[in-house]
Amino acid sequence: MSYPSESLDISHCAREHHDRLPREWRHDTYKSTIKPDEPVVCPTCRAFFHEGHWQWGDTPSHAHESQCPACHRIADHMPAGFVSISGAFFNVHRDEIEHLIHNVEKQQKAEHPLKRLIKIEAITDGNGILITLTDPHLAHDIGEALHSAYKGEVHYEYQKEEYTTRVSWRRDAL
Repeated sequence: MSYPSESLDISHCAREHHDRLPREWRHDTYKSTIKPDEPVVCPTCRAFFHEGHWQWGDTPSHAHESQCPACHRIADHMPAGFVSISGAFFNVHRDEIEHLIHNVEKQQKAEHPLKRLIKIEAITDGNGILITLTDPHLAHDIGEALHSAYKGEVHYEYQKEEYTTRVSWRRDAL
Protein backbone atom coordinates (compact mmCIF):
# COMPACT_ATOMS: atom_id res chain seq x y z
CA MET A 1 0.00 0.00 0.00
CA SER A 2 1.44 3.41 -0.88
CA TYR A 3 0.80 6.55 1.12
CA PRO A 4 0.76 10.19 0.01
CA SER A 5 3.66 12.37 1.12
CA GLU A 6 1.71 14.55 3.54
CA SER A 7 -1.03 12.54 5.20
CA LEU A 8 -3.79 10.09 4.52
CA ASP A 9 -7.32 11.40 5.05
CA ILE A 10 -9.94 8.68 5.09
CA SER A 11 -13.63 9.47 5.50
CA HIS A 12 -15.68 6.33 5.88
CA CYS A 13 -17.22 3.83 8.20
CA ALA A 14 -14.39 2.46 10.30
CA ARG A 15 -15.69 -1.12 10.35
CA GLU A 16 -15.44 -1.41 6.57
CA HIS A 17 -11.79 -0.33 6.44
CA HIS A 18 -10.20 -1.76 9.57
CA ASP A 19 -7.15 -2.62 7.44
CA ARG A 20 -6.24 1.06 7.15
CA LEU A 21 -4.94 1.44 10.68
CA PRO A 22 -1.53 3.08 11.03
CA ARG A 23 1.19 0.67 9.98
CA GLU A 24 4.30 -0.07 12.01
CA TRP A 25 6.52 1.55 9.37
CA ARG A 26 5.92 4.81 11.21
CA HIS A 27 8.60 5.58 13.73
CA ASP A 28 7.41 5.88 17.31
CA THR A 29 10.08 7.79 19.22
CA TYR A 30 8.58 6.58 22.50
CA LYS A 31 9.03 2.93 21.64
CA SER A 32 12.42 1.69 22.78
CA THR A 33 14.58 0.03 20.16
CA ILE A 34 16.60 -1.68 22.88
CA LYS A 35 15.05 -4.53 24.82
CA PRO A 36 15.38 -3.70 28.53
CA ASP A 37 16.67 -6.13 31.12
CA GLU A 38 13.53 -7.84 32.33
CA PRO A 39 11.49 -7.47 34.37
CA VAL A 40 10.99 -3.69 34.37
CA VAL A 41 8.27 -1.83 36.26
CA CYS A 42 7.00 1.69 35.54
CA PRO A 43 7.23 3.69 38.78
CA THR A 44 4.26 5.84 37.72
CA CYS A 45 1.54 3.38 36.65
CA ARG A 46 3.05 0.08 37.92
CA ALA A 47 2.73 -1.67 34.54
CA PHE A 48 5.64 -4.00 33.98
CA PHE A 49 7.62 -5.15 30.97
CA HIS A 50 8.01 -8.89 30.83
CA GLU A 51 8.37 -11.41 28.01
CA GLY A 52 8.58 -8.65 25.43
CA HIS A 53 5.59 -6.49 26.28
CA TRP A 54 4.05 -4.19 28.87
CA GLN A 55 1.37 -5.79 31.02
CA TRP A 56 -0.61 -5.46 34.22
CA GLY A 57 -0.25 -7.84 37.13
CA ASP A 58 1.87 -8.61 40.13
CA THR A 59 5.24 -6.99 39.71
CA PRO A 60 8.23 -9.18 40.49
CA SER A 61 10.10 -7.87 43.54
CA HIS A 62 13.43 -7.80 41.67
CA ALA A 63 12.12 -5.59 38.82
CA HIS A 64 14.12 -2.58 37.65
CA GLU A 65 12.30 0.76 37.40
CA SER A 66 11.84 2.58 34.11
CA GLN A 67 9.02 4.74 32.84
CA CYS A 68 6.72 3.04 30.33
CA PRO A 69 6.14 4.72 26.94
CA ALA A 70 2.57 5.77 27.88
CA CYS A 71 3.65 7.54 31.07
CA HIS A 72 6.55 9.08 29.16
CA ARG A 73 4.12 10.50 26.56
CA ILE A 74 1.84 11.82 29.30
CA ALA A 75 4.75 13.50 31.12
CA ASP A 76 6.01 15.05 27.87
CA HIS A 77 2.51 16.18 26.77
CA MET A 78 3.00 14.33 23.46
CA PRO A 79 -0.20 12.48 22.52
CA ALA A 80 -0.21 9.91 19.73
CA GLY A 81 -3.97 10.05 19.18
CA PHE A 82 -6.46 12.89 18.94
CA VAL A 83 -10.25 12.64 18.73
CA SER A 84 -12.40 15.73 18.23
CA ILE A 85 -16.13 15.39 18.80
CA SER A 86 -18.66 18.04 17.89
CA GLY A 87 -22.17 18.75 16.68
CA ALA A 88 -25.63 19.37 18.07
CA PHE A 89 -26.03 15.67 18.93
CA PHE A 90 -22.92 15.81 21.11
CA ASN A 91 -24.20 18.84 23.01
CA VAL A 92 -27.40 16.96 23.93
CA HIS A 93 -25.76 13.57 24.63
CA ARG A 94 -22.41 14.64 26.11
CA ASP A 95 -22.53 12.47 29.26
CA GLU A 96 -23.54 9.37 27.30
CA ILE A 97 -20.78 9.92 24.72
CA GLU A 98 -18.12 10.53 27.37
CA HIS A 99 -19.24 7.35 29.13
CA LEU A 100 -18.74 5.42 25.86
CA ILE A 101 -15.25 6.92 25.46
CA HIS A 102 -14.26 5.91 28.99
CA ASN A 103 -15.60 2.38 28.41
CA VAL A 104 -13.56 1.96 25.22
CA GLU A 105 -10.44 3.21 26.98
CA LYS A 106 -11.06 0.96 29.99
CA GLN A 107 -11.47 -2.13 27.79
CA GLN A 108 -8.36 -1.38 25.73
CA LYS A 109 -6.21 -0.40 28.71
CA ALA A 110 -7.08 -3.63 30.54
CA GLU A 111 -5.30 -5.67 27.85
CA HIS A 112 -2.87 -3.05 26.54
CA PRO A 113 -1.33 -0.88 29.32
CA LEU A 114 0.08 1.58 26.78
CA LYS A 115 -3.38 2.54 25.45
CA ARG A 116 -4.52 5.38 27.68
CA LEU A 117 -6.66 8.47 27.69
CA ILE A 118 -4.59 11.54 28.54
CA LYS A 119 -7.17 14.31 28.68
CA ILE A 120 -10.65 15.39 27.61
CA GLU A 121 -10.94 19.13 27.14
CA ALA A 122 -13.50 21.51 25.70
CA ILE A 123 -12.85 22.79 22.19
CA THR A 124 -12.33 26.54 22.26
CA ASP A 125 -15.66 27.40 20.63
CA GLY A 126 -17.46 25.39 23.33
CA ASN A 127 -19.23 23.12 20.83
CA GLY A 128 -17.28 19.95 21.37
CA ILE A 129 -14.37 18.22 23.01
CA LEU A 130 -10.84 17.18 22.12
CA ILE A 131 -9.55 13.90 23.51
CA THR A 132 -5.82 13.20 23.65
CA LEU A 133 -4.51 9.64 23.87
CA THR A 134 -1.24 7.75 24.25
CA ASP A 135 -1.89 5.42 21.32
CA PRO A 136 -3.03 6.09 17.73
CA HIS A 137 -4.97 2.82 17.56
CA LEU A 138 -7.04 3.87 20.58
CA ALA A 139 -8.08 7.03 18.69
CA HIS A 140 -9.22 4.84 15.80
CA ASP A 141 -11.11 2.52 18.18
CA ILE A 142 -12.96 5.46 19.75
CA GLY A 143 -13.91 6.80 16.31
CA GLU A 144 -15.17 3.36 15.34
CA ALA A 145 -17.20 3.04 18.58
CA LEU A 146 -18.76 6.49 18.10
CA HIS A 147 -19.76 5.72 14.53
CA SER A 148 -21.11 2.30 15.45
CA ALA A 149 -23.19 3.64 18.35
CA TYR A 150 -24.36 7.00 16.99
CA LYS A 151 -23.60 7.05 13.24
CA GLY A 152 -22.66 10.62 12.23
CA GLU A 153 -19.59 11.55 10.18
CA VAL A 154 -16.18 10.18 11.10
CA HIS A 155 -12.88 11.17 9.48
CA TYR A 156 -9.45 9.61 10.06
CA GLU A 157 -6.12 11.24 9.32
CA TYR A 158 -2.94 9.24 9.73
CA GLN A 159 0.29 11.24 9.71
CA LYS A 160 2.84 9.56 7.45
CA GLU A 161 5.99 10.66 9.23
CA GLU A 162 4.59 10.65 12.75
CA TYR A 163 3.09 8.01 14.95
CA THR A 164 -0.24 9.86 15.27
CA THR A 165 -3.85 9.50 14.30
CA ARG A 166 -6.38 12.33 14.22
CA VAL A 167 -10.04 11.38 14.28
CA SER A 168 -12.96 13.77 14.03
CA TRP A 169 -16.54 12.74 14.67
CA ARG A 170 -19.55 14.96 14.18
CA ARG A 171 -23.29 14.56 14.21
CA ASP A 172 -25.71 17.46 13.93
CA ALA A 173 -29.02 15.60 13.67
CA LEU A 174 -30.57 14.93 17.04
